[in-house]
Amino acid sequence: MRLTHRLALAALLLGNLPAGWAAEPVTPPQLTLQASASEEVRQDLAFARLQIISEGTDANTVMQDANRKLNAVLKQLKQYPALEVHNDGYTTQPRYQRDQSIRGWQVTAGVQIKTRDSAQLTQAIAQLGTQASLNGLWFDLATETRKKVEKTLLQQAISNLQDKATLAAQAAGFKRTELRELNIGETAAPGPRPFLARSAMAMSEAAAGPDIEAGSQRVEVTVSASLWLYK
Repeated sequence: MRLTHRLALAALLLGNLPAGWAAEPVTPPQLTLQASASEEVRQDLAFARLQIISEGTDANTVMQDANRKLNAVLKQLKQYPALEVHNDGYTTQPRYQRDQSIRGWQVTAGVQIKTRDSAQLTQAIAQLGTQASLNGLWFDLATETRKKVEKTLLQQAISNLQDKATLAAQAAGFKRTELRELNIGETAAPGPRPFLARSAMAMSEAAAGPDIEAGSQRVEVTVSASLWLYK
């Protein structure tokens, strides 16, 4: 078949295509990248759990004694305005003899404390003396602190991603990129870090009580993106 006949046939076939038909666009090469930014942040929130224990042979009497001790501790803690104090409930347990008969009862009352003033927490626990025991002490980041740090880190992570995209595109021989999709990774916050628990009486032995030292906590933000590459 002559060339002119081939061109005529091709023109005829193109003329018979459905209306609106067009060749599928060529998809440009795609680049997928990930970048992150992190920072060690000083923990600024302290938590403590106190327990008050009462024991005796009569359950009602023991409960009343536990209530009296708990109210005394709560009253003393109210002297410290920086402490957020909550009643953590009661636990009642029987005490058995060798023959498995009940010889008495133990009631444990709990108190939860939350504060951003560790110095005031130290002073309060030390002054409680034998009225309560320190059942746990741990630290974390305040919500507003974490959000502020994450906002700054997000900007840094996106900037790092842009730099990586530019370098990768140039290395592959492309002049520009176009953002197709951006994802912000959710970094789970680690749980509060426990601190060695000691009795309030032991803490009170050192003048106003030893300093409670918070640690640092790593905050990280990760972003990932898909980009089109263009010559």
